[in-house]
Amino acid sequence: VLRAGAFYQGRDYVGSGKPDISFHGTQLWAPDFSPGSRCLAFLLCGKHAQDQQGDIYVAMNMYWEGLPYQIPAPRAGECWRIVVNTSMRAPYDIFEVADAPSLGDRQEIIVGPRSMMVLVAQACNPS
Repeated sequence: VLRAGAFYQGRDYVGSGKPDISFHGTQLWAPDFSPGSRCLAFLLCGKHAQDQQGDIYVAMNMYWEGLPYQIPAPRAGECWRIVVNTSMRAPYDIFEVADAPSLGDRQEIIVGPRSMMVLVAQACNPS
């Protein structure tokens, strides 16, 4: 997903139901590109990658307080995993995908002040 062979187009050209890249704010599908905005998120759809990788969601908070962000629902059988959380101290800030904490069925995350979180959608662990 991160090493695409072409520029992102912001549309669905493989029939995945999601564009290759989409932009969001604290609410899904509602980015705020105004000069005073201090939050932005984007979703990279893994179905558009040559090797059909998991989706990647990045939420950035440039505000001085933590903010709640709605997160898109992962595909059936997948869960979001927190691979980067810059509001945490090492060694809890960066994880290998296999070791990353799962968000389960959560639909919202809190992104710390002046921080970012990177989520990767992977198969949920069996209970």
